[in-house]
Amino acid sequence: MNEMSTASVQKIYGELLSLGIAERFEVVRLTMDSLLKEIVDVPTVHKRSLLELRGLGKEIWEGVDPVEYVKQERDSWER
Repeated sequence: MNEMSTASVQKIYGELLSLGIAERFEVVRLTMDSLLKEIVDVPTVHKRSLLELRGLGKEIWEGVDPVEYVKQERDSWER
């Protein structure tokens, strides 16, 4: 990196620090998306919905009484 680009990077970094944390995370996300597109020829990363996880692992809870389960958990905290 030459002196000119180092100065530019420092200037941008200073401006970045003036942003709030949420805005800085957004800049990082956008930067990472941009880098991924340049490095790897992949389509735009699609956001996933938390709702896609609905029902996942439901067989684990078959036959378990939720009230009794919570009672047992709370009792274990007392020990």
